[in-house]
Amino acid sequence: MTRLRRVSAMLVLVTLSACLQSEPTDYYRLVPQGPPPPSAAPAGSSLVGLELVSIPPASERGEIVLAEEGNALDVTATDAWAAPLDQMITLVTAEDLAAHLGLDQVYVLPARRFVDLDRVVELEIVALDMTAAGEVEVTALWRLFNRADRLLASGRIEQRQGFTPGDDLDPAVAALNRALTAMTAELAAAIRSA
Repeated sequence: MTRLRRVSAMLVLVTLSACLQSEPTDYYRLVPQGPPPPSAAPAGSSLVGLELVSIPPASERGEIVLAEEGNALDVTATDAWAAPLDQMITLVTAEDLAAHLGLDQVYVLPARRFVDLDRVVELEIVALDMTAAGEVEVTALWRLFNRADRLLASGRIEQRQGFTPGDDLDPAVAALNRALTAMTAELAAAIRSA
């Protein structure tokens, strides 16, 4: 092999190894932040179900998406959700809702076993924006049905939370958690008054 071929082969190997090295991915999760669960369910408490929460299509991805000026989105290359975002939001909302309502649990639907529910909540998040400028905005539409599938109440909830942008997305995810917790508290108040 000539010297030129050896040098060319080494350059190719160095270039390939540089391409294969990438920054590690940071994974984020959402956690329930509602009040502590009750020691016992209140007497005469109802059974409540929560449909799988729907989220905007732009947020239905593994990578974390940040809204930028205008209509631009920044899909982060090294930051990702630990699980599908709609499923994490559903589980966190169910746990926080149970805590706010003083229930042992809110059933996530479809349940594996039949449960005769008194109320069912549908929650559609129509806007979910985390910005690099330091704001989280969550806008949701909700509907509450009784066991006969009759609409009892509906409404719209908007929550905004600020955060200080940093080198990672911990502050943004914490702000999203706070916004979801505030949204769930507002939803629980509406359910109690329906």
